[in-house]
Amino acid sequence: MLVYHYLPARYGLEDIQRRELKVARLDNLNDPHEFACFQQSTKLARIVFRNTVAGLAARFGILCFSATWRSPVMWAHYADRHQGLCLGFEVADETLMPVNYVAERQPLEIEKHMKDGKVDEGFARQVLSTKSHQWAYEQEQRVFVALGEQMERAGHYFQRFDAVMHLRQVIVGEVSDVKRAELYGVLGSLRSEVKCFKARRAFTTYEMTEQKMRSRWK
Repeated sequence: MLVYHYLPARYGLEDIQRRELKVARLDNLNDPHEFACFQQSTKLARIVFRNTVAGLAARFGILCFSATWRSPVMWAHYADRHQGLCLGFEVADETLMPVNYVAERQPLEIEKHMKDGKVDEGFARQVLSTKSHQWAYEQEQRVFVALGEQMERAGHYFQRFDAVMHLRQVIVGEVSDVKRAELYGVLGSLRSEVKCFKARRAFTTYEMTEQKMRSRWK
């Protein structure tokens, strides 16, 4: 499946050149209600959730993608107000965890999901893949990776392109000043494998679309 990662131009070009993406930490995501799809109305529930997330965050990181590159909201929020890039990756379907968006947090009887002091796998997957419907515009697809298998640099972890994902597209933001030659330069040997084009506003929908006129992207 093709999935997309939005980011500012500077980091996008660096990532392409280095053939890597930064891995996000589970305890440092931008949704304050991350991993909180269940109500935590009891002290036991809050302790279990806190300990579960802390344990997972020590072992795993997350790569966040979107199912679409056409969202003007995603370009505005994550690609420096259409000045950045969107990288399209081919990722195996079985590796992806699609996010389910819900309107309300569910009640929880935590004891039913615990065995030997640990939560069961089905419960953990539901927690990791459920978010508020207010985030539904992201159309998020997640890949969880073991931190111990990633490159570490200056306290951050990075996933190589060729391990979980394969770069297939680079879309340049509508008002980005990234030049064609600059992008081709950092792609290097990947140039023949990657489709590159510039985005523009669609004329009949509230979406972004491909700029077909080559002269509009020097």
